[in-house]
Amino acid sequence: MAQEREIRKETSFFGTEKEVIYEDGNRVGEVKTEERGGFFGIGSETVKVEYIGGKETGYSKEEERGGFFGIGSEKVQVQYGKDDNEVGHSRIEERGGFLGLGADHVRVGYDTEGNEVSQTTWENRHGVFGIGGERVKVTRNTATAPSGGSQNYGSGDSYSESGSSRDAQSTEESSSHWLFWLILISISVWILSRWIADKPPVQGPNFVAKPNQPRTVVSIPSLPPAMPMPLPRDWALNSKLSLKGLGPLRIGTPLSEVTSRLEFVRDKDFSTQTCSVLHPTGVPAGLIIMITNGQVSRVDINSPEYTSLRGARVGMTEEELMGLYPGELTVSYGKYNPDGRYLTFVPKDAADRNFRMVFVTDGKRVLSFATGRLPEVEYVEGCL
Repeated sequence: MAQEREIRKETSFFGTEKEVIYEDGNRVGEVKTEERGGFFGIGSETVKVEYIGGKETGYSKEEERGGFFGIGSEKVQVQYGKDDNEVGHSRIEERGGFLGLGADHVRVGYDTEGNEVSQTTWENRHGVFGIGGERVKVTRNTATAPSGGSQNYGSGDSYSESGSSRDAQSTEESSSHWLFWLILISISVWILSRWIADKPPVQGPNFVAKPNQPRTVVSIPSLPPAMPMPLPRDWALNSKLSLKGLGPLRIGTPLSEVTSRLEFVRDKDFSTQTCSVLHPTGVPAGLIIMITNGQVSRVDINSPEYTSLRGARVGMTEEELMGLYPGELTVSYGKYNPDGRYLTFVPKDAADRNFRMVFVTDGKRVLSFATGRLPEVEYVEGCL
């Protein structure tokens, strides 16, 4: 079994993204999002399929489990082998922290008997001192595989990586450090409060005005405006893409406000001196921001985890997309792919005449889409 396994989001020259599997630094396969089942595309479902060496090894899909007649159920990612037999499932849980503080959201994998077998987290890797890194999905086994084979719990959100007792030890040490510092801070605050309570009050000067005493008017400078608060962790998935941006990330937002509320990595391959392409960190991959003239001018989506206000998402068919925007999309053809097409939503409101939403397809399904102002929203290769 490989000592380490990770899934990276990689972008092709044409701007499309794919999930690539690496083991011990070597590329071994990829995870593809596919539509399966149904009848002529009706009633099909979206699944994540893992291919190793070009051969399918399994797939996963989201299902509702538990509850009573649909009440109290939860969404879990269920893994199946290539023979369609269930081999495990995973769900998001809060792990670590102290009394609910500082906990991390971790995808925990279970086998068919309900035993925990793995934990998946997002990590920053491949940078230098935190600069130029990328967000990758890393999974560690928390159970020992049966003798004579390794354990593989499907594609997509769960994949195998050998575990070690050192992981559990480091978790216990981290918890004990939290408890130690919490007790130390509590004692220090109590001692400081008692010391302040025992000191006599300080008598200030007498400010009673005397008769005929001249008075001096002092001008107090105004306070600077409050800095914007950092965005909550789940802001991206709770927002819908519109003509004006994604939730609080609006077209026209100054770069200074973006940098104060988000952390990101600059894509130097598709940026210039006057235009920057940014990949925010701390959010699911597939969100890209373009900055021109010191402002947000375009927002791109390359992942099915994000949707537009009307429900458009990566992976849906052109027919489904046109059903969401009936008679409102203009069609043009791809610059590099002869089968590719650009389906552009042009607003009718005069106030929005400089905005567009552009959907990029391969002639059948949506590969990505972007919103923003002209001319940036129609750029084909980032800022180039």
